[in-house]
Amino acid sequence: MEARKKVSAFLEGLGVHHLIDSGCAGDIALLEAGAEFLHRYRNRETFSWTRPETSVAESRITTKYLDDQGNTIRSDALNGSIPSATKLPMLSSACPGWICFAEKTHPEALPYVSTTMSPQEISGVLVKQFISKIKGVDSSKIYHCCVMPCPDKKLEASRKDFYNPDSLCNDVDCVLTSNELLDMLTENGITNLAAVSSSDEGDKMDVDNVLLDFSDLSSCSREGRRLVSSVSSDGGSGGYLDFVFRLAAKELFDVTVPDGPLPFKQGRNVDIRTIELQVGGKVVLNFATAYGFRNIQSIIRQMKRNKCPHDFVEIMACPGGCLNGGGQIRIRKTSESSQISNDLTSALEKKLSENESNRARLEEISHKFHDRVVRSAEENTIVQKIYSEVIEGKPYSEQARRFLHTRYHAVPKLQNPLMQQW
Repeated sequence: MEARKKVSAFLEGLGVHHLIDSGCAGDIALLEAGAEFLHRYRNRETFSWTRPETSVAESRITTKYLDDQGNTIRSDALNGSIPSATKLPMLSSACPGWICFAEKTHPEALPYVSTTMSPQEISGVLVKQFISKIKGVDSSKIYHCCVMPCPDKKLEASRKDFYNPDSLCNDVDCVLTSNELLDMLTENGITNLAAVSSSDEGDKMDVDNVLLDFSDLSSCSREGRRLVSSVSSDGGSGGYLDFVFRLAAKELFDVTVPDGPLPFKQGRNVDIRTIELQVGGKVVLNFATAYGFRNIQSIIRQMKRNKCPHDFVEIMACPGGCLNGGGQIRIRKTSESSQISNDLTSALEKKLSENESNRARLEEISHKFHDRVVRSAEENTIVQKIYSEVIEGKPYSEQARRFLHTRYHAVPKLQNPLMQQW
């Protein structure tokens, strides 16, 4: 909480008017992904692996379809909402690196990719399409910048699928990585956040008059003593699987999964984890995480052969998930990094004899982390208000699919210039 206030004060000093946590958009993304999985599971179709038509987005509404030579066949204007999906396994869609990879190299997988927008784009919808109208501000007059752990989020923000032809602007105008935010702090002579005076404005944002209070917009409680989150994982990637698995177990099989970390099965590859739900001795749900392109390709190969045992796969392009994102703050370079490495090695050797006490300390920290109060996405009062008064529909309803879901495109195949006929 204190760090958030200091960063807020720094950004306000640069001219930022409002700082909004992505926790609210994250809750909406979880609810939409969960409802989408339930629909797919209940209406799943026979497996198929075929390439969709080649297409290119022109805007949020219009998609242009192309032939093998890149000529336009037709333009399709979306009339209403994104169509409901029925393919399993459902593959998560929050990672733009994975989406780009699928569109370019494995478009056959696109019908299996969740149509739910990422939290970044949902936050753009909230700011540019909802709050702007409520406040009477033209969305083209709003400059919306997101701070994200991944440079590929810049590509996501620039997608034509998130371009609004009415306001002539994208829902997200700019994306800064965590490392770029650090560079901004450094360039302004700030090397320690302790030197920044905390801002009280973070608790009294203008959007509070529209969407209740700060504690519901944020992932951190107002008093700063607890985290408010929709999942029981240790943070970082894994939240989609955690939330959807618990929801599906309850809604489909009336099984309540106990609080706390899920009992994953994990081998030597830490980026592949699986979890099953058994009812009456039969596996009824099989979920997995696949982080890193090597593991993604393994999932794709299984799907091609119709041998994929999973119902849901949370996919991230970066090994280790978003906490290891390409835009995250890295260790300093050259001689400094060498010195840090030496210091860490010495410290490790010194602490080896204290291994048991360290293990106990880690267990104590983990216990405290999991003792925090967890707020479910459904209990977020702002989310309730958005669905009832703005979207006017439930998660994955026709109205929700209109605002909070998107399409993907089998991009035109690259032409080899050496094969062209002159």
